[in-house]
Amino acid sequence: MKYEWSMFCFKQKENGGTLIKNTLTGSVVYMSNQMLQEIDDWLGAQDLANPDCVDDLTGKNGMLVSVNIDELSVYKKIITRARNGKDAFFTLHLLPTMKCQLQCPYCFENGINKKSSMSKQILFQSVRWLSRYLEVNTNISALRLVFFGGEPLLRKNIIRLALPLFSNLAKKHRKKFFCEIITNGELLDKKIAGFLFQHNWKRAQITLDGDKDAHNQRRFGKNNRPTFNKIIENMRMILDLNFIEKVDVRINFDLLNADSIPALINFLAKLGYQDRMDLTFAFVNLTVTKRCSSGECKIKTTQDSENSIVSKNYLRFCQIAKTHGFSVPEEMVAGPLCIATIKHSVVIQPDGNLQKCFCSVGRPKYNFGHVLQLPVAYAKDRRFEMFEKRTRKCKEKKCPYLPICGGGCIWDSVCSSGKSGLEKPFCQKSLLSSVNQGLLRLNYGN
Repeated sequence: MKYEWSMFCFKQKENGGTLIKNTLTGSVVYMSNQMLQEIDDWLGAQDLANPDCVDDLTGKNGMLVSVNIDELSVYKKIITRARNGKDAFFTLHLLPTMKCQLQCPYCFENGINKKSSMSKQILFQSVRWLSRYLEVNTNISALRLVFFGGEPLLRKNIIRLALPLFSNLAKKHRKKFFCEIITNGELLDKKIAGFLFQHNWKRAQITLDGDKDAHNQRRFGKNNRPTFNKIIENMRMILDLNFIEKVDVRINFDLLNADSIPALINFLAKLGYQDRMDLTFAFVNLTVTKRCSSGECKIKTTQDSENSIVSKNYLRFCQIAKTHGFSVPEEMVAGPLCIATIKHSVVIQPDGNLQKCFCSVGRPKYNFGHVLQLPVAYAKDRRFEMFEKRTRKCKEKKCPYLPICGGGCIWDSVCSSGKSGLEKPFCQKSLLSSVNQGLLRLNYGN
């Protein structure tokens, strides 16, 4: 049998050798220059005796694959199976309100009507809609309820009504149940945290935008009300009282606040929750290029020079975080699966309209149904199922980052290309390449 390097491998020189990662299998190997040369020589001839390490590089590790294997077909099967989910979760993003008490200038929801809030009637109908969905789609094993907004904690009454309704529904249909919340953190008090805890609370995402001064300049309330201290106080409270195992801290950065992020990481490290905080660094490209008109956000694709700056900052933050004992990601992904593209997911807006992507909320053109229309199949919006079209060029180029990109974020593509973005890739190969090579070195080098 003849072999070749997998098309999904990328390499990074390190300490007189080479680190190699396969983005499809996740396998990583370090090879000395001599060993790598032996493998390359063998692949070129293959009438030589097999090098000792060949068995470790084939099979499930997938570094070397048979020349007769169509890797793109293998990838398609894997991604399709993951999307459909034999033992699938149903992910429901429930928006109690579009209102928010903060006035963040870069919010992706700027330009939409933020006055709508969910009524009890819409909530009850949402439960009926989901009950029917579970009857139709019997392969679902668990219900994941995520409160989102706006700021969901502005409608604590809806949360208090929703949690027992949905958890009892899951119990009735013999499904596992857990809840999550995506919040700015300012209103996350002890009472509501305890209530979430009673209903199998698994995840909280809270956003910080730098150290105290930088954060308060960007994420402030009415009359420039500072929010940093209150958010930190609430984060510490839910961890100290063990309401939740971990907090996901999303740290937004751009060219304006990047220099404040190291100070934030240092501050969080001093709190002593390294094993209970997952830090995520997210570049806000809308900060520089956003223009909202008629409720439609538009951005331009970042250039290689900008990607270089983003990459250097991202890796700098990861290095600092690792030095302070925080875990750092194995890889940066730009897809390929998200709540907009997986089969069993839906966003229920305050007015009961359904969407697939939470980034498009408040923009009626992306509605595909309503909770008053009981489902007869899975939650389907064909506009978010153009996988073949979106990845055609990626496959033609045999991009090694396809398994962790899948054409990139659909919403970013829509923002950069308009309506046609639904079928176009949002290529971030230069960014993914530089960041993932850096993460490979950070996690496995030295």
